[in-house]
Amino acid sequence: MANYYVDPAATGAADGSSWTDAWTSLQTAADTATAGDTVYCRGTQTLAAAIDFDTNSGSSGSMIKFVGCNAAGSVDGTQFILDGNSTAANCINGGVDFVWLENIKLTNATSHGVTYSTYTTSWVWNNVWVHSNGGYGLYGNNYWRYARMFRCRFSSNSSGGVYRVRGIHFTACSFSGNTSYGINNSTEMFFVGCVFDDSDVAIYGGGNYHVLVNCVFDGNTTGFRDANAYSTINGCRFTNNTTGIDQALGFELPICCYFGGNTTDIGGVSGEYDVPAFDGDTTHVIFGGTDTDDGYVDSASGDFNLDGDTASLFSEAITIP
Repeated sequence: MANYYVDPAATGAADGSSWTDAWTSLQTAADTATAGDTVYCRGTQTLAAAIDFDTNSGSSGSMIKFVGCNAAGSVDGTQFILDGNSTAANCINGGVDFVWLENIKLTNATSHGVTYSTYTTSWVWNNVWVHSNGGYGLYGNNYWRYARMFRCRFSSNSSGGVYRVRGIHFTACSFSGNTSYGINNSTEMFFVGCVFDDSDVAIYGGGNYHVLVNCVFDGNTTGFRDANAYSTINGCRFTNNTTGIDQALGFELPICCYFGGNTTDIGGVSGEYDVPAFDGDTTHVIFGGTDTDDGYVDSASGDFNLDGDTASLFSEAITIP
C-alpha cells in the first residue's frame, strides 16, 4: 500500500514519491497505482485528452484512492481540478473497478465529464463536482453500476447530470441547472438527502425500483418522472415545479411528503399512486400546500436547505461506511 503524489506544477524528478517529485499528470498515477494505494493530487491539470482509467482495478476493501488536496498538500475538501479546457472530449474515461475519487472537480469537457464504454462497478465518489461539460456530467450508458456517491454536485452540464446508471446510492448530492435532466433513464436508484433544482426533468427513472428519502425538488419542469417502476418516496418536498411527479406508467408510494406551489402535484394519465393510511389517516402527505419556502433551493446562493433553517445540506458531516 503506497502513497503517491500528483502536482501538474511540480518540477522535480516526476517519480510520484513526494510533492517535490510529484507526477505532473493524473494519467501516470492511474496507470501505476494498484489496490490499496492512495494518490494525493493538488492544483489543476489542463487536459488535451481524457484521463483513461483502464489499467488497474482496486478490490473490495482495498480500493485505489485519488484524493484532492490544498496547496499545502493537506486534505481539507479543496478539489483537484481536471479541466477539459474546451478541448478534451471527456475528463475521465472509466473502465476499471473499485476506484475512489475524493475532492475532485471535472469541468469544461466538450462531451462528458466522465464516460464508460465497458462494465464498471463499485466506485466511490466523495465531494466530486462535475460542472459545465458539453454533454452529461456522468455518461454511464448502462455500464456504470453499484457505486456510492456522497456530497457530489452535478451542475450546468449541457445534456444533463447523469445518464443511464444502475444501482447507484446518492447521499447528500445536488443536481442543479443541468439543461435537460438531472438524472436520465436510470434504474434501481437510491437517494437520501439530495436536492434537484432548475432542470427540465430532475429525475427520469427508466424502470425497476427507486427509493427517495428526504429529498427536495424545486423549480423543475418535472420533479420525478417514473417510467415502469415502483417507487417509494419518503419525506420529500416537491415545490415550485410545473409537475411534481409525472407517473408515466410508474406506481408511487408517497409517505410524509409535501407538495406546494406546483402547477400539478402528481400528473400522468397512465400511472397511479397510493397514500398509505397510518392509523386510518392519510394526511401525512400534503397536496396543494402554500408553504414553498421551507426547503426552498437557491443554488446560486449556496442554499440547499432541507429543513428550513439556515444550515446548508452540505454543512452536515457525512460518514462513509
